[in-house]
Amino acid sequence: DYGSNRTHIIKKPDNLPQVQSASPKISPFLLWAKQTKPQILRENPSLGPPTLRIKLAQMWNTVPKAEKLTWGRKAKSLLQKSNRLSKSPGGSRSLLSPDLTSPPPPSS
Repeated sequence: DYGSNRTHIIKKPDNLPQVQSASPKISPFLLWAKQTKPQILRENPSLGPPTLRIKLAQMWNTVPKAEKLTWGRKAKSLLQKSNRLSKSPGGSRSLLSPDLTSPPPPSS
């Protein structure tokens, strides 16, 4: 008898198959932050990870809507490219590999 105020911990059996997400999620913010982070760290080398995340979030909130939409299109494009790569022989690459994170082209 465990009593009514105790929490029971149920362990997952070891023989359950690993379930992977149907598709990786990548947000416009993540792409933008990946590009912006090195500049912030150059200007503020003493920032720790929690403070850096806060600073990035504050900066993202000041990004114009048009630029956010551009980053959204870039994220969607990367997700589609990742889906094509993962279905092709040879596996997949990281969505955030350096060659895929160049700034988006100016919106017209």
